[in-house]
Amino acid sequence: MKAQNIAEIINLLSDDDQSLVKPFLKAQIFAKRIGNDGLYKWVVQELNGYEIESELPSYRKAKCNDFAVLKQNGRLTIEQTLPLTSFSEEIRSMMLKFRVYNSIKSLEGIVETDPKGALNKLYGADFCQMLSNDLKQQGLNFGVHSLRTQVQVFELSEVLTNIRSKLLELMLELEEDFPNIDTELETREIDKQAVNQTINFYMNKIRITTTGDGNTVNTGDNSTVINNAVVTKDNKEALKKFLVENGVSNEDVTHLAEIIDEEASVTTLTKFGPKVGAWIQMMIGKAVSGGWEIGVGAAGSILAQGILKYYGLA
Repeated sequence: MKAQNIAEIINLLSDDDQSLVKPFLKAQIFAKRIGNDGLYKWVVQELNGYEIESELPSYRKAKCNDFAVLKQNGRLTIEQTLPLTSFSEEIRSMMLKFRVYNSIKSLEGIVETDPKGALNKLYGADFCQMLSNDLKQQGLNFGVHSLRTQVQVFELSEVLTNIRSKLLELMLELEEDFPNIDTELETREIDKQAVNQTINFYMNKIRITTTGDGNTVNTGDNSTVINNAVVTKDNKEALKKFLVENGVSNEDVTHLAEIIDEEASVTTLTKFGPKVGAWIQMMIGKAVSGGWEIGVGAAGSILAQGILKYYGLA
């Protein structure tokens, strides 16, 4: 059977009029064949929808408006915007975003049916009581009688656009780093470890994983743990740990540590100092020759990202 073609997935994703279901099904097959559990799980969740207890990716949290009927001394108000500033920070963060658990097919159906409409979610008495208890803890003498959250359908359309963009960006990066990936996968001559390391890196970079900075990606056998937020400005130990976790030898890390501070004043977002630049080129050469077991495309990005964060430039 012919391997799922990366170029075909890219073409399908590039057409905004096409449903996301077909390219995601093809991506599911690709993820299974390449042996990347993280990519496979993400694609299946987008196809089937997320479980209620799942921690959603940040792009699946849409802007919304909350409306409530409040009660005070036995009297009810007319429906009004929920006064979020009256609540604890935990409640405010909960109510500011509408969590979108739907499958991509379900979202497409909603957007196609009523693109200018809105969806409303009604909350039960138990949830309203929880909000009332929170208000009481803040020292306020009113409560929540009823509550609904409204999200505009165009916000759901934006969610679909973000989903499309993230898979497209991942496929484009793979195509660039492994131009013969389709042929190699079909002939079973592919270096799955190198491809999976690259996939893991870009999934974290593109923030395909669940929400929050510093999420760690560790998917599939023989994969590299990549965390793109552990390095902070002037924290050399954090930089060394980041590089070691991504397969750089202790000897090479020590070499970088000896030269990196010397060139801080001449380093910019687009240019490193000559010694640091030479060190990066040496490491990319090791990736090419197999001396550093990581995909060549991911190698340069990992090094640049870690060093820029150390300099406080990323």
